[in-house]
Amino acid sequence: MQHTKKITFYTVVHIMAVFFLMACNRPGNNDTDSHNQHTTSELQQEAASNLSLNNGEKWKADSSTNKNVTDLYNVISDANPVVPEDFIKTGKTIQSTIDKMISECRMKGAEHENLHHWLEPLMQMNKKMALVASANDGKDLFGKLRKHIEKYSEYFE
Repeated sequence: MQHTKKITFYTVVHIMAVFFLMACNRPGNNDTDSHNQHTTSELQQEAASNLSLNNGEKWKADSSTNKNVTDLYNVISDANPVVPEDFIKTGKTIQSTIDKMISECRMKGAEHENLHHWLEPLMQMNKKMALVASANDGKDLFGKLRKHIEKYSEYFE
């Protein structure tokens, strides 16, 4: 019974995250057929390439988002994954923090859109953590996640 509740909870959280991201799509970007033809890597590169400063200044993020990004940084800093199971476990902790950030986000406008340019590649990389099959793959992906999380402070305050 306890296990069923846990599965239901995570399913609901992930569904909410999907709906949240769908609701935050940019206006005028309704060409879903061509969007679905992009690979995950292309989407990561596109989102990351759209990440920019606000006329040379950092974007203003809400306190909740900043706290959750600090939590993400702490997860990465405290983790010392070695075997695939460790990387998968770390990925689950990261996902939990991402889900919390999404549920608490109150940002709007250009700041919010730019946050998505940072968040979407992070979410895509983290999905791959659940599929880590070797320590080398895990180390590579973990390093990319760390660098991406650290990139937040270059664009947001």
